[in-house]
Amino acid sequence: MTLSIKRMVLFILFVTVLFGLGFYFTEKQADRKKEEFTFLDSGWDITVNGQIYEDQDLYEFNAGIMGKGDELTLGCIIPDFSYTQPVLRLYAGYSAVEIMLDGKVVYSYGVDRYHENKLIGYGYHYYPFSPRMKGNRLTIKLYVGEDNAFSRIETPMIGQASDVYNDLLYSHRIAFGLIIFIIIFGILMLSVIQFFVKQRIRLIKLIAISVGCLLIGLLALCNLDLISYFTDDLLVKVYVEYISLYMTPVLFLLYIFDKCTLSGNKKRTFFYNLLMAMLLSFAVSSIVLQLTNSMHLPALIRSCHLLFGLVMVFLFYVLFDDIIKKNSINYYIIIGITILMIFGIHDVAEYYLYRFSHEHSPFRYHNTIHIGVFVFIICMMLDFTDGILKALYENAKVDIYEKMAYIDQLSNLANRRRYELLLDELDRSDKEYAIIGFDLNYLKEVNDSLGHDEGDKYIKEFSGVLTRVFGRYGTPCRIGGDEFDVVIPDIKDVDFKALFNILEDEIIRLNNIYDEWNMSVAYGMCYSYEEGVNNARNAMSIADARMYEKKHEMKEDNALNNA
Repeated sequence: MTLSIKRMVLFILFVTVLFGLGFYFTEKQADRKKEEFTFLDSGWDITVNGQIYEDQDLYEFNAGIMGKGDELTLGCIIPDFSYTQPVLRLYAGYSAVEIMLDGKVVYSYGVDRYHENKLIGYGYHYYPFSPRMKGNRLTIKLYVGEDNAFSRIETPMIGQASDVYNDLLYSHRIAFGLIIFIIIFGILMLSVIQFFVKQRIRLIKLIAISVGCLLIGLLALCNLDLISYFTDDLLVKVYVEYISLYMTPVLFLLYIFDKCTLSGNKKRTFFYNLLMAMLLSFAVSSIVLQLTNSMHLPALIRSCHLLFGLVMVFLFYVLFDDIIKKNSINYYIIIGITILMIFGIHDVAEYYLYRFSHEHSPFRYHNTIHIGVFVFIICMMLDFTDGILKALYENAKVDIYEKMAYIDQLSNLANRRRYELLLDELDRSDKEYAIIGFDLNYLKEVNDSLGHDEGDKYIKEFSGVLTRVFGRYGTPCRIGGDEFDVVIPDIKDVDFKALFNILEDEIIRLNNIYDEWNMSVAYGMCYSYEEGVNNARNAMSIADARMYEKKHEMKEDNALNNA
């Protein structure tokens, strides 16, 4: 089994265990809620657009498909309870709300917006009770502000204030932890974008992942009503949720930007650009329509479903086209798209069941697409990480090949090929430079008397001296045999006299360690500003000539000393 397949298997197991734990704790929470709260599920008198239904159980009652302009009135007697600080929790979907006690309005939300035909938020409403309200007549009026808003009414409940306010967080504590992690991760990913600015493809992929994390985190916070811990404005929830949902498909396409626009496939590029234009136009137009109150964001959800479907079809087309043409295949993306499609189909089916089927619709539509998108984001991160690892591996191979091409294997200095490139760089530079030529004396004598292994050591030790003395200011090179050059690309602030003194001291130190060597070196130097220097190779020739002149003088001095 290959490493990538093992990773995918582990990932699938991780997601399975995660969902299993989530369902387990959800069931445990359902039992806890029954014990700690008083649910007002029976004894309701309900009026739907003038039609009266007496003594109804909310769990069984179905109001039919409620649309824009419909009105519901629910009334019951507040049962006995023992809470010291009771709070009523009521869920309303896209409806203005009035709560009355014995005919007196004590709470109102969105009534003015309803009459002005403006968007009304949806979510939980909280009204603090008093223990003295037991036995009073509770009346709830709902003014529906959107078409196909709901068909079932979630049972209101009464509980201790601290328990009621914390119930959502406790119920979704695992999801809340994951959501906060996703949002923080997205912010952290955005903070490292600066390191990929020059890498266009990775930058685009990183933006898709990081912004995707932020959007899906916000979407999940709104869908699970957890955003109420950050703001109690239900309109903010609607705006954040729908804008996040409408922008998410753009990120899916953005992540496969390279596969669609850089593949050379004109057909794929055309459909990619067309679909991207449709998604961006839809996202922008939905905001404009909402701001001008021409059409509310929830009314565009079916168009979003259609675009989601087109995106899924296109993603599968790209993947299967790569399989057929034997291009590189992103298995992580295949898994992500499959899981995303499953959750997407579930959401669309439940949405239309909730909005249009009053016989079997659930009490409240719970969007699960955020789970599928969360998995898809993870798949994108795995694919992105895998791509970076592969790139690092390729870069490492390039570094090895470059080292083999430009580094002398014996001395570990730059070789002749690299030296030639350095000379070309000097000609393109506007800085004053210097070239120093070296000829290592007595290499032949060391090879003949002590062996070639000792001669190799002789070269290595001298190469180390050049690196220690000149490496900070330039590039030491081994031209061949016993010939070395040092290229100093900028002579500003370089004290050559001090460097040559250090060089002499280093050679004396080596001779004290290896007394059989008697190492010495001849050198010559040329500055770029000298008269007669036209280019770097001209300076190299002058430096070599001075080096050979120095070598000749050293030979004469040596012969004289021997005599």
